[in-house]
Amino acid sequence: MLAKLPAIGNRRIQNLLNKAPGEFKQLLLKYLEACVNGFTIWEKAPSQNYIRLNCNALVNHIYKNLKPDCKNLASATRKAIEVLKPDQYSLKKDIKFAAVHFAMFLLDQKLITKPTLKKIRDIRFKRVKEPVRNVIKFYEYQAMLESIKKSNRTPYYKEFDLLLVMFLFLTGVRISELANLEIQDLNLKNRTIFIKHSKGGKSRYLGIRDGLLELLTKYINQIRPKVESKKLLITENGNTFKADYAQKRMKKITQEVNLPSGCHQFRAGFASYLHYEKKVSLDELKRVLGHSSVAVTEIYLRSSGQEISERMAGW
Repeated sequence: MLAKLPAIGNRRIQNLLNKAPGEFKQLLLKYLEACVNGFTIWEKAPSQNYIRLNCNALVNHIYKNLKPDCKNLASATRKAIEVLKPDQYSLKKDIKFAAVHFAMFLLDQKLITKPTLKKIRDIRFKRVKEPVRNVIKFYEYQAMLESIKKSNRTPYYKEFDLLLVMFLFLTGVRISELANLEIQDLNLKNRTIFIKHSKGGKSRYLGIRDGLLELLTKYINQIRPKVESKKLLITENGNTFKADYAQKRMKKITQEVNLPSGCHQFRAGFASYLHYEKKVSLDELKRVLGHSSVAVTEIYLRSSGQEISERMAGW
């Protein structure tokens, strides 16, 4: 199983597994093996980040309440969520998601019954504090492109950073989706991008705009290192592009134009630009972003007072 899932070698994941007592650790390993063999809603091995989040939730938050019978997984999950602070909404979601998926595996192994799975799915909690997201505006996106073009970067990283900024702002993809994108997922002739098995197991198609199409064609045919990897983005020395590496590149890019760092603000900027400037409906935007509901999409459109004032100035 370890050979099939190189991500398990990640030190943080291994440390999490080592915290689990022997019997529970073996159950977790069987669960991960089932994921690799196609048990989950994904058709390929889950990402390293997925494994780490699930292991963290199962080991650090749920196991201590199992005692150690998996049949009380529903009550253990509820306890793990109830002890968290009201503003720890994301962690609560991670715990519930991990518990639901783990319960599906336990049900398949006949270690729990369907009512247990239903009890976990029925757990509800509210988001107490809705954050206002940092949003990259169109003129800020253009400023980043100009800054990169005028910089003293190497020829490779000048093209690479341009592609990174343009791809994030013009497609609204999550950075994990971009890191997992393979060349075969692009159809430059039809100008489409296929995002497969994204968050929640959903897949979707995106379009490629003119400037991005030109840069992608140049990158693939002339700039990308000739390596065996199928991944679209490759670093200059031939290594696989990863999400944490993207954050480091983006921090450098945004600091050059005095903007807060972070890749997700491009996704929020993409959503705001399509909705407010291009008049794309919430329902269409939900599908483009790969959200499960319009309510999630609306969070991306929450604006600060400054952003509202800027839009009003143009009325």
